[in-house]
Amino acid sequence: MASIGTGWVDGAWIQAGWQTGAWSSAASCTVSGTLVSGATEATVVAGGGTLILTLIGDTWAASGAAFNAQRQNIIDGLDSAQSETLGWNAEVRDKEVVGAVVRTSDTVVTITQTAAAAYDITANETITVTVPASALVTSGSPVIASPTFDVAFVAVPSVGGGGGGLKKHRRTGRRYPRRVMVDGKTYWVRNAREERDLIQMLLAASREEAEKAQEALAEAQEAAPVPKRVRAKIRRMERRLEKAEDEVDTWMQYLRERDEDIIMLLAN
Repeated sequence: MASIGTGWVDGAWIQAGWQTGAWSSAASCTVSGTLVSGATEATVVAGGGTLILTLIGDTWAASGAAFNAQRQNIIDGLDSAQSETLGWNAEVRDKEVVGAVVRTSDTVVTITQTAAAAYDITANETITVTVPASALVTSGSPVIASPTFDVAFVAVPSVGGGGGGLKKHRRTGRRYPRRVMVDGKTYWVRNAREERDLIQMLLAASREEAEKAQEALAEAQEAAPVPKRVRAKIRRMERRLEKAEDEVDTWMQYLRERDEDIIMLLAN
């Protein structure tokens, strides 16, 4: 039977070399798993997230020694578009163990990410998975999987006029000591326990301020009749209450995003 050239046929891209009476389309790979559906800086630090690589139009290298020899090559294909010092490429890809890569079936590989305690980014990272040709049975070139996925940077809250929030130490590049600036006051925390205790203290203070603002507002509203100066006071109390409630929400959100990370650091 005559060979058919490369081209589009019925909406599919057809590879050259049809000899058997069946069309052969180019290989592709889809990426799914918990890292794809919602990876954040904290979840990468904690580890346990999954990447599921599913082939279409090809199969993985044979189970056993052939596939095992390709596990590092598969890990090397997990690339971030960014190049942060403590980012994905340095702390996840380059430190991942080959045991994290499992051949689930002829067409499926599952990667379970190992905890990366030193992972610390300053902006979102975009990860692209490239499957090496050496890990495939028939394809002669690497396959760029889709979709790409993002690891979300967990922004550190800043309260009041101080700005800045918690920051990585500029000189050492380490997680600690960290600086907290609140209403012009600077606090330094030396470890995860101090960070947790400080945030809980700030949360308690914000809640207390919200309660006081609520009481002051209720007192102003009870004044009768309501002269102009009292109406102005009510507006001030409403703004005070709104600011206090915003601060409570800020520190609650911070604890939700960082608590798991802090607990893990305390355990180490």
